[in-house]
Amino acid sequence: MSFDGNKYRAADYTLPTYYHPGAAFQSQAVANCLKNSYFAAQQNSRLILQAVFPNTLSLIYSTQGQYSVTASAMVEICKGYVFIPQKVTHLCASINYAAMSKEGGQVAHKLKITNASTETLDERKNDFLPSGTATAPPASTYSALGFPPGLANQNLADFQPMGTSSVEVELEKSGVAAITLGQLCTIELKAFAYFYRSYLGTNAAQYYRPFFVSVWTETRAE
Repeated sequence: MSFDGNKYRAADYTLPTYYHPGAAFQSQAVANCLKNSYFAAQQNSRLILQAVFPNTLSLIYSTQGQYSVTASAMVEICKGYVFIPQKVTHLCASINYAAMSKEGGQVAHKLKITNASTETLDERKNDFLPSGTATAPPASTYSALGFPPGLANQNLADFQPMGTSSVEVELEKSGVAAITLGQLCTIELKAFAYFYRSYLGTNAAQYYRPFFVSVWTETRAE
């Protein structure tokens, strides 16, 4: 939040002589402290949404497909409603997931914000996936999941190397808001894994499994 209408790129160095108990009162000391407080506040972030997907190791293998997304288009995996104040500059999301592509595809995440006036902004992020991982996953795949190999073999996750992706939507640039804030907004995150078959012009669905989603706002100084 720009308390005094300005955005600061850095904090000012405040000399020890300004704030020494025996020092005379100096306006520069007060000004520096205020400016540094504004700068710190402008860099703050606020957590607004989290989604945790269940661990299904105790369930039989035949049901594991119910916890994976196999689609050729975006599927909503997380949604929430939150009041977002004015002067927030970025909406950010981090996603922990597992994915597998037999053909060497990509995983896509799209973060979207819609305000009360139905204005929308969204951003999509694509990450490449390794191909042919289903036959012989490395030992590190198991340790990353935190499960011993015996249990991991009962779960589709052993076929799907873990990954983390992040995506952000710019809500303000150069002091100009890209969307009206200061109101209740809808936050949506969609995802899927796919392989684009250029000779057909279509997406072939691959395996995608979300584990954890975190969404937060940031106010960054320019």
